[in-house]
Amino acid sequence: MIKLFSVPLYKGTIVPSKSQEQEALLKLEEIFSNCKKSSWPGESHISTGQIHTQLHTLKEFDWLTNSLFYYVQDYWYNGLEYASMDIRLRDSWANLHLLGDTTAEHSHNDGYHGNCHISSVYYLKKPKDCGHIEFCDPLDYIRRLTPYRQLQGIDTISSEVKTEQYDFILFPSWLRHRVSPHPVKEERLALSFNYIGYDYINK
Repeated sequence: MIKLFSVPLYKGTIVPSKSQEQEALLKLEEIFSNCKKSSWPGESHISTGQIHTQLHTLKEFDWLTNSLFYYVQDYWYNGLEYASMDIRLRDSWANLHLLGDTTAEHSHNDGYHGNCHISSVYYLKKPKDCGHIEFCDPLDYIRRLTPYRQLQGIDTISSEVKTEQYDFILFPSWLRHRVSPHPVKEERLALSFNYIGYDYINK
């Protein structure tokens, strides 16, 4: 059996020190206090994206952005086999989920206004074995023209990737994804990042 055209993802773990985690949580609490519920597209609860999409410029997140960039470079060149470019972190934000909250299906690319190449999600707070991300099959429309036995009704066919607290996932920004309703009362706090190769844009 030969399966062609797979989409490689990169999964890893970055564990902060107690002080790093506490400082990051306090800063996010401060930003979240000025956010309104359901004001960031696709998020049913609150997101710093409403008022702050540059978390990576804050010193409270240096431990994460600096560590993550090493894995981004490895994924860029070895995982995705992208061309040599000036890789930069373009924007970042955080989403908070409580019981019943969801993230609607979306990608991190939006044509001219939202083009990027690699995206990441990092779980600063995550209840054990729940609230996992689902990545949508880019061949959904094609599979629906066949007698594919794993069709899932009207929702885009997807695969769940299980993660725990402090895990991160890197994925191509064009890959659509979503989060089902959060099943527990414990908070789920995820930080998102977008990376872009600026040489590609300038050519």
